[in-house]
Amino acid sequence: MAGYLFFLQGVRDQATANTLKTRKILDLYEKMKREIPDIVHSQYAVQAIDALFDRPIFSSSDFVVHSKVPRDSALRILKDLKKKEIIRDIRPSRGRQAAIIIFPQLINIVEESS
Repeated sequence: MAGYLFFLQGVRDQATANTLKTRKILDLYEKMKREIPDIVHSQYAVQAIDALFDRPIFSSSDFVVHSKVPRDSALRILKDLKKKEIIRDIRPSRGRQAAIIIFPQLINIVEESS
């Protein structure tokens, strides 16, 4: 019986941790919905936000494909977001190799220990 209660406590603790993490992610999403349109001044701001939350580590070419934002607009959005330190390169572009970019605020939430 004690083992079962210990198990249930562990499940409850994990559920609480997951709920807190989910709340932080939703709060970050709401914050980005306010900030990013002011940064990028683009009709594609919401698509860009959704792409960042869908894939917080991505290549610039993946961003173009997954966001469905026209290439020139997508690259300008990425440049503007880098300037404001919303995203950053973890590997810069080299020749034909696209940059690898990270959305660190989301990664930090996801990787938080419970």
